[in-house]
Amino acid sequence: MLTILIPNWNRPQQLDETLYSIYSSLSEEDDVQLVQVLVVDDYSTSPAVKKVAEKYSVYNNFRFVSQDIKCGNAEVAFLTSLSHVETKFLWLFGNDDYMHKDGISRVLNLLKSKDNVGMILLNPLLYSSKHNVKFSPIATSSALVEYATCEELFENWGFVTSTTTFSCLVLRTDPIRQFHQEHRFTSYATVYSHTFSCFCALKMLPGIFFSTPIVTFTLNDRIEEHYKLAKQVTSGVEFHHHTIGLSRLINACSDISGVPIRVILSSFEDEVDKDSLSVVPGTLLCFLSHFFLEQLIRELVNNDAPSQSFGYLQPDEIELVLATIHAASDQTVSYSIGNAMKLYRSSSITPDLKIALIRGIQTELRRYSSEAREFDPDVDRAHSLPTAPLKLTAKPPRILPFKTSRTTL
Repeated sequence: MLTILIPNWNRPQQLDETLYSIYSSLSEEDDVQLVQVLVVDDYSTSPAVKKVAEKYSVYNNFRFVSQDIKCGNAEVAFLTSLSHVETKFLWLFGNDDYMHKDGISRVLNLLKSKDNVGMILLNPLLYSSKHNVKFSPIATSSALVEYATCEELFENWGFVTSTTTFSCLVLRTDPIRQFHQEHRFTSYATVYSHTFSCFCALKMLPGIFFSTPIVTFTLNDRIEEHYKLAKQVTSGVEFHHHTIGLSRLINACSDISGVPIRVILSSFEDEVDKDSLSVVPGTLLCFLSHFFLEQLIRELVNNDAPSQSFGYLQPDEIELVLATIHAASDQTVSYSIGNAMKLYRSSSITPDLKIALIRGIQTELRRYSSEAREFDPDVDRAHSLPTAPLKLTAKPPRILPFKTSRTTL
């Protein structure tokens, strides 16, 4: 019925702890019969990984296989791993995350009662090693939020934040596998290719958000993650995945699914700031615009202190990102981005002043996006965003009710 799928590269100790948590959750004999545990390895260089695999090979429901070719990217590794999944549903799991004691039984019970579901989005308990704290970024006033379609689920949870999280995605296998075989979104971009593939493959099937945390997700260090993503881009463009790659995926997704770019860009995003651990509400349009402006700022900085490894956005790439942003038909955002481009191209303004002014536009767009999220305050079903899990600020939790037109119970 269910495969817990773990794409893996190195991290033998974390993999061992993850598998231990999974098998600790598989205490019931019925669960063991219904669940497969599959580790698909992307040519790990650590010999200890195979020792971990040998340790768990005593279980009849455990498999360890290698990728056919080196993937070099977690999202690509997941989509490629689908060829090894033999069950109706899969649970995508990170190799450094942890299953709670009752996690598997809760998901199995949900799948048994909601057999037609396309996707279950889980609410994680986040762990920050930097701050040594665990917290849940989202809370809903309903334990289970059901959506008539996964398209509605993505409208409420976005494409680049909540729905990207390994260990929080329970998915129907066949539609995604078939979609990936036919369309290969990984050819447009690697990062976020899995979320856009899931959207297109599952958009007409029912979706569910499960509020009670049953997994612990380990937050990556912000600097480490930025370095890891940068290594995957040969052009050297710092925010390639967040600008060019994302724009390509948005356009391809719109072309194939028939959903207008404007609708895709209006999806809600809840971004966790990994330094303050506050949750920043916004939209996909805001996310794309923010990182486009950040790339412009980095280019201005590099003009002043050149680095040979730094990559600039090319004219056709700039036009692609601008066309995608303008397709949202948001006059405020379009006007702000237009002003930023005028500043960037100006020959009469000093670089330092350009950076300061563009940074100001960036800040205002963040504020605009957060305030522009329209909700009905009378709706009981809500998700709240704790802004200060470490008590770093004194702000109270922000309550954001779901639109009634987007959820059903």
